[in-house]
Amino acid sequence: IQYYDKAISLEPTSSNAYYHKGNCFYELEQYEESMKCFDQAVSFDPENLDAYRRKSHCLIWLQRHEEARLVLDKIISLASNDADVHFTKGKFLKELKEYDKAIECLDKAISLKPDDDESYEMKGHCLDGLKKYEEAIVCYEQTISLKPDAIDAHYMKGCCLKDLGRYEEAIECYKKTISLKPDYAAAYEMKANCFYELQKYEEVGEEIFPFKR
Repeated sequence: IQYYDKAISLEPTSSNAYYHKGNCFYELEQYEESMKCFDQAVSFDPENLDAYRRKSHCLIWLQRHEEARLVLDKIISLASNDADVHFTKGKFLKELKEYDKAIECLDKAISLKPDDDESYEMKGHCLDGLKKYEEAIVCYEQTISLKPDAIDAHYMKGCCLKDLGRYEEAIECYKKTISLKPDYAAAYEMKANCFYELQKYEEVGEEIFPFKR
């Protein structure tokens, strides 16, 4: 930080110096100080998108959601064709459980970047939140087609199938999840729940105690 202060003393209008100084405070979790730097950065360069992005992250950490929403809207106004910006807002809205609005943002992100597995997966989470399990499964399958080792997509696809009563299919998803991450405890539990629903009680015991020999 002291070196950025020196740089700023030599070039007081350096947007980049304020931005990088803000990043230092951000990593130290000093979000209020961090935002002061980002505000300075954008005052000298109103199109410094990275500074706006980081400021939005600070506001989210501080749970100042309405302010974060405004900053995200500002970023979109400056970079409406940036898929990552729409994804970030979609993720933010998903955390607020504003699923329909989040899906709009994620659809925009996907239209701009059709091969973005994260946008499909996040959309799947939103549809799951709306209990639209069939549509969520389609998103998780698209995620998996783009990134076959997307662990959470396999797991969440299994959860949607389980909620639809398609237990055998769900078990296959949990098996895949476990093959990718053998210590994924929730996958063992959900797989066991499926066996229970199928009245395969011996298999339930094997899943609850998978490492016992």
